[in-house]
Amino acid sequence: MLPRIFARIDDRLIHGQVMTAWVKYFDVKQILIVDDETFNDEFIKSFISIVTPKGVTTQIFNQCEAVKYLTQKVSQSSIILTKSPETFLFLVDHGVKIEKICVGGMSARETRKKIYKNIHCSDAEVAILKELTQKNVKVEIQIVPEEKPIDFTAVIK
Repeated sequence: MLPRIFARIDDRLIHGQVMTAWVKYFDVKQILIVDDETFNDEFIKSFISIVTPKGVTTQIFNQCEAVKYLTQKVSQSSIILTKSPETFLFLVDHGVKIEKICVGGMSARETRKKIYKNIHCSDAEVAILKELTQKNVKVEIQIVPEEKPIDFTAVIK
């Protein structure tokens, strides 16, 4: 059986929902965080290692290292977590095969407007998500596994 890859945008990265719901739902063995800022922050990296559930490994990559890792064969079911759609666009543009992205938590900011529940996007982020759909990446909104996924294009105006 091929490993499952679950790609998710959540600016909180690892938090209660990811730990308790998504890890169990997909029976993942590793969490792959792709975020340049987190990669360069030793304190956050040590904190993440503490909150990772037992039996699950966490690796933190900058974008370039993630491309190297993800374009090779990933041997176990994994969650790829990023804080923003820009990271997934970078990965896809550099040869990483991603079939579907789940948009989870994107918190409110001055430059963002609410598109659905706790998901806020800037105009630039909406454009990037649209570009990903044009590159044959399915983009869905799904906060928790129990909710039915919603096609991203159905909620944008």
